[in-house]
Amino acid sequence: QSCHSPGKNNVANGAFNMSDAGSSDVKALQQLCLSTLGRIDRDQPANSILIKQITPQNLGGTPNHPFKQTDAGARTRFVNAILAWAAGEK
Repeated sequence: QSCHSPGKNNVANGAFNMSDAGSSDVKALQQLCLSTLGRIDRDQPANSILIKQITPQNLGGTPNHPFKQTDAGARTRFVNAILAWAAGEK
């Protein structure tokens, strides 16, 4: 489980509860999708908080998120997946 699950990190969970990511409950997944979509900048998806939180600050990320994806390949795959998903949600 990620930090964003009940009992892992109360601050992270309160900011963005992702505990239903592994769920098979359609309603729970729909709610998670809506919550995640709220973190997407629909005009400029590459500038979305969902991406900036995991991006190192020296690469344009936010200073406040404790986890930063420093593996450039993994970060690129994450960003590409978010951008493809966001494009499909327009």
